[in-house]
Parts: sequence; structure tokens; C-alpha cells
Amino acid sequence: MPKNPLHPLLLETFIAFALAHPARFQQLRTYLWQYREAVTEERVSWSDLSHLSALNEGIAREILRHIGKLGQSAIRKLKAPAAIDPGQQEGTAKARFYHAQKIIGYSWETFEETFEAWKRIRNPLAHGEYSKAAPHLNQQGLETFHLLVRSFNLMTLCYIGFPKAKFPNTDQWSLLG
Repeated sequence: MPKNPLHPLLLETFIAFALAHPARFQQLRTYLWQYREAVTEERVSWSDLSHLSALNEGIAREILRHIGKLGQSAIRKLKAPAAIDPGQQEGTAKARFYHAQKIIGYSWETFEETFEAWKRIRNPLAHGEYSKAAPHLNQQGLETFHLLVRSFNLMTLCYIGFPKAKFPNTDQWSLLG
């Protein structure tokens, strides 16, 4: 008997996804390899947070493309609702994450904290403005790490078709133990 009864279902879902979508599986495999590298360290580094930020962006894009059936030009034109993005700019990260969450059935209110943590870390790290990221890394690095891991896990499980009704009702970042 497995330690966690969801493990066989996860394995079954993952194998079914891999067989049904070999090209998508190749991309997901790359993401999962990078994910493994980011979460297996003994401590949280800037590099780990940068990787997790990029992986969240990548899996959100995969959701938009393959589940939402949106092409690149449609993704570039996405807008978030005026209530959460008064400027209504096209193709922003907020718009992409908003629509990816909507596609997989999660509300923005559920995801907004994760997006804000992602933005505080991702933008400075991606653009070499390390002094702007330092306060968030020092004060909230582990919390941000857990939010990004949980977000990637949730989006990946939705992407491969894992039944949402089986998702654990937990705030634990590992989800499936």
C-alpha cells in the first residue's frame, strides 16, 4: 500500500498524459527536471526562486496554449479585467496568469497572493535588479518559495488532467506528500 493513496492516481494520470500527448510531455518533462533542480536544495537560493518563477510562467503559457487553445497572437492580446488591472494592458503577465487560472477553474482571488509574490521576486531577478529583490528574499524567501512551488504543482496537476476533486485540501506546498 502506498504511503499516500493519491500517488497511484497521480502516476496513472501522468502516464495517460504522456501517452496521449507525447510532444506536450517532452516540454513538461523539461519543466519537471528544472523543477526538481529548484526544489532539492537544502536552502532556498535566488536561483531557485528565479527558476520557480520561470516555471510558473511556462506552465501557465502551456495551459493557455493547450487547454485554452490560444495561439501566440491571442496570448499577446489577453487582458486582465479592469477590476484587477485598471490599465488593461495587453499580454501582461497578470493577464496571462489570470486567464490560465480561469481556464483551470481557479479564481483570481485564490491566486492573487501568489502572483504578487511571484512579481516581487521575478521582475527584479529577471532584470538584474537584485537590490530590489533582496528585501523580499530575506524577509519572505521561504514563504515565496512555498507559494511558487504550490502554484507550479497545482497548475501542472491541472495541465495533465489530474482530477481536481482529488486535490488535497491543504496549504502544504508539496500537495501530494
